[in-house]
Amino acid sequence: MRALCFPGQGTQFIGMGKILSGEFSIARHTFQEADEALGDSLCSRAMQEGDEHALHLTRNAQPAILAHSTAMLRVLQTQFGFEIDSVSILMGHSLGEFTAMVTAGVLSFSDALRLVRQRGECMQQASNRYFTDRDEVPSMMALIPADFQTCQDSIVHAGLIDEVCQVANVNGPKQVVLSGGSKAVDKVSVIAKSLYKVRRAIPLKVSAPFHSQIMRGAEADFQVCINNCKWSKPAIPIISNIDGSIMHLENTIRSNALQQMSSAVRWDHCVAKAHEIGTKEYIEIGAAVLSPMIKSILKDADCTSYKESDTLFTKKT
Repeated sequence: MRALCFPGQGTQFIGMGKILSGEFSIARHTFQEADEALGDSLCSRAMQEGDEHALHLTRNAQPAILAHSTAMLRVLQTQFGFEIDSVSILMGHSLGEFTAMVTAGVLSFSDALRLVRQRGECMQQASNRYFTDRDEVPSMMALIPADFQTCQDSIVHAGLIDEVCQVANVNGPKQVVLSGGSKAVDKVSVIAKSLYKVRRAIPLKVSAPFHSQIMRGAEADFQVCINNCKWSKPAIPIISNIDGSIMHLENTIRSNALQQMSSAVRWDHCVAKAHEIGTKEYIEIGAAVLSPMIKSILKDADCTSYKESDTLFTKKT
């Protein structure tokens, strides 16, 4: 069995799509289609040669990554003979789950682009509201080496009152990301390093505390956006970030799309479920960040990453 894997926010970079556009008409058409859906030139111009700060804004980064991964998959299909029928399961890390929805036919490409832009805007607005008049800022911190229980114990030990810090991502047995307010996240990180042998606490460049309870403030607005899209049954099942369950029905995917904003991304559970059902090969489209995570969970996993490079594609196994 084969799984297709799609990366999430943080994999954007200025220049993404430029080589694809220059060499493949299907990529150019994909980015033009994205621009028409979004009503701007994000994918044909801004992400290829624009301003780095603007690209990193959540409202731009999310549709840019979705469009880039989709364009690369289309190039692989039309120019390199990649057969989507050979794929048994789809996996996406946070935002990447929406790319999986497009691939599975749950959402149209245009609807998904508009939806993830709205998702980014709703999340940013929720963060801005929460931190207004607070003496702290949004924070996310990667702890290494750390597991889920170590971080949960550190949070409990911190004795937080009227502060938010929770596990946002479990990327493998030795990497966990915390999310919340800067004071609480710093406090928990210090405890994890002093009591639980965590060696490194790496701050992430974020504008909002993604996958924390603060994002619940975005749910009402995002629900309206979700209701405005047409949802269809997936042609290929998708593994849920929330709990590693396999999603076969559009109603489940639709419900989880809302809950996912404030829930932890359990990538460890996603990989475990894929392995449990007999997946042997993992193919990452658009970057090379998920493959190392998969190998940290499954040492003998057969992983291939396709990412844009000066040689059109870097295929890394």
